[in-house]
Amino acid sequence: MESLFLELKNALELQMHTMKQLLDTAREHNRALRQLDINLLNSTLKKEEELAATLSRQDQARKSTTSGLAKKLGLPADASLSQFTDLAPSGIIGELNAIKESIKSMAMELEEINTLNQSLTKQAMQVNDMFLKIFTQTGKQAYSPAGKKVEESLKLSLLDKKV
Repeated sequence: MESLFLELKNALELQMHTMKQLLDTAREHNRALRQLDINLLNSTLKKEEELAATLSRQDQARKSTTSGLAKKLGLPADASLSQFTDLAPSGIIGELNAIKESIKSMAMELEEINTLNQSLTKQAMQVNDMFLKIFTQTGKQAYSPAGKKVEESLKLSLLDKKV
């Protein structure tokens, strides 16, 4: 049974390492948004996707380990990590608790950064939309819902291109 607890510890350490990489990448993403660096933004988005997929695979492996451990300990299949740490061998309890707290802390910080990045992205989209309205012509539909051509002149954009 101790080997299953070691497997759980190793699985959690892998997830903790991936979470750290994801957190660092989210910080880079935030910097890219603030500096309007499209190349850095593209590379961080790709890296975030890869790390999220890795974390998902690691979580499946962890769930497999906890499922086997839950059966041996007589716990429900969806038992929390705290329930496992309470029953862990004394030499590993401290390590499991430290890993659990580290992952929890990183997840909270990651959520804050992602919320901020989402807000920055929305603001950038609003600015882009405003510039598109300034620099492009706007007008009504070319055809009416009945399928007839509408003969109204287009409004010019806010920018006077004749100057």
